Amino acid sequence: MYLNDCVRWREVPAAVWDYKIGGFPVLRKWLSYREKRVLKRDLIVAEARAFTDIVRRLTAFVLYGPKLDANYLEAVNRAGVRNGVVGDTEVEGLRCIGVVACFSAGR
Repeated sequence: MYLNDCVRWREVPAAVWDYKIGGFPVLRKWLSYREKRVLKRDLIVAEARAFTDIVRRLTAFVLYGPKLDANYLEAVNRAGVRNGVVGDTEVEGLRCIGVVACFSAGR
């Protein structure tokens, strides 16, 4: 992926590049706020390194996602959940991302 003539990243997994939070693609959004036409300057080295760190962290999160989901569901089951509800949190029919949030699989 090329940002400009001087800055590029290689081998960013598609699942990481496409990863969304709140409906927004994280990496694209981060880069969009740092385009030369927005900042009126090129990306600085610290920003390029920060982006690399974000890519690495999101990659780990994506790789751990299935295990986090399984751990969450196991904890819910151990808590004696009935009818797919823990407090106000519906569980059955949702895709759970770690312990942070659950999203409807159909959305």
